[in-house]
Amino acid sequence: MTIGIEHIAALLPADWPGRELDPMPGDLETYVTSGFGGAGPLVIQPWDKLETLGRQQGYYDLDEPDADPIRGAPSSDPAGGCLYFDDDIDAGDLAVVLRVMGVQDLLQDYVLFGAESTATLEDRYLDQIRIISRGALTHLFDVPKDLVADLPKPTAPLETLIQTFIKAQREKWNDPRYAFGGKLAGALGGDGDWAKESLAFGFLMENQYWQVMRLWSRPWLVTK
Repeated sequence: MTIGIEHIAALLPADWPGRELDPMPGDLETYVTSGFGGAGPLVIQPWDKLETLGRQQGYYDLDEPDADPIRGAPSSDPAGGCLYFDDDIDAGDLAVVLRVMGVQDLLQDYVLFGAESTATLEDRYLDQIRIISRGALTHLFDVPKDLVADLPKPTAPLETLIQTFIKAQREKWNDPRYAFGGKLAGALGGDGDWAKESLAFGFLMENQYWQVMRLWSRPWLVTK
């Protein structure tokens, strides 16, 4: 499988690092929690009992994913969220939006996992990559530090990677002669006449503090 960004950073295999972890960094069916994940200060009140202190929730605890847009906001991160955008988005506009979402666009210490859908109607994506900072590998996924240290560093920062992925997906799926390329026909159940598929993208900030995110291409239906 190639996605067109491998000259910047190779896609690690889904079973990397070759041992069972919970969660696996290459498991694209699951999503990590948001937040720092560190213990907050232990506040002891005069009425507290020793047996209840251990059950206090840390101020910087991790938040499980929640589909509700209000409750799903991270409690210890100012930014994050999910973004859907069209194929013809201006590169400068996208860069600004992603910075607002908390993307560290100059980050050059990350690894990649990827997947190519074989059932786009069910999966709702075409190709996707998961971007994980090295710090997240050790803190959120408990990957041993020596295994992380052995990984080669990318040749370009995060902003370049994102723009390269989008460019490669345009070249892969779009037809330069027609508004609706035949490569996407039926990808979302379109009939090729009333409803035709066109290219779009999605971006998800899984964890803003630790810089874990997803970027994927997707079909959408353009109707007459």
